[in-house]
Amino acid sequence: MHPQHTRWAGEGLERSCRGRAAGWIASTRPGVSVELLSAWFAGEAYQKHRHDAYAVCVTLSGVRVFDYRGAVHASAPGQVTVLYPDEVHDGRAGTPEGFGYRIVYVEPSLLAEAIRALRGRPAPLPFVEPVSTNPQLAGVIEDAFRIPPEALAVDSLVVGLAEGLIAVERDGALLAGPRRVDVRALARAR
Repeated sequence: MHPQHTRWAGEGLERSCRGRAAGWIASTRPGVSVELLSAWFAGEAYQKHRHDAYAVCVTLSGVRVFDYRGAVHASAPGQVTVLYPDEVHDGRAGTPEGFGYRIVYVEPSLLAEAIRALRGRPAPLPFVEPVSTNPQLAGVIEDAFRIPPEALAVDSLVVGLAEGLIAVERDGALLAGPRRVDVRALARAR
């Protein structure tokens, strides 16, 4: 099966769901380069596809299982999923009860601008594990669904996502970063 290209959630994702999933999708665009989507699915939710935008999602109910970057991942309620642009993924329910989630799609250029402003210099976008338990990032997504569709609120959302991604990257680096061994100090200790 060939992955389907999906610019945003509302433009094409429905093709990858047709005839296979029980569920619903509701989306809105508070800004030109941002889309908010709420969904609930049971069974196989969607086939392999990709997006042009970053997809940052919080699981609300059930277990969301997905294939991404050569591995199978699962997200439980309160956990955050980060999917990078152009990365092929699929999705399905991990339990018979199905799963619900909220997701924010944002143009990579907006995140790059926010990260440049936060770091005070151009910097690469944070690279994080696909599933996180970071409450800051989960809170930003939940707050996104309460914002008014105004430019300032959307800018604040994008900065919040950038801050959350930086925090997740920093936390992951502390836990999974390479450990340096001082060989001379180890020899002296022996």
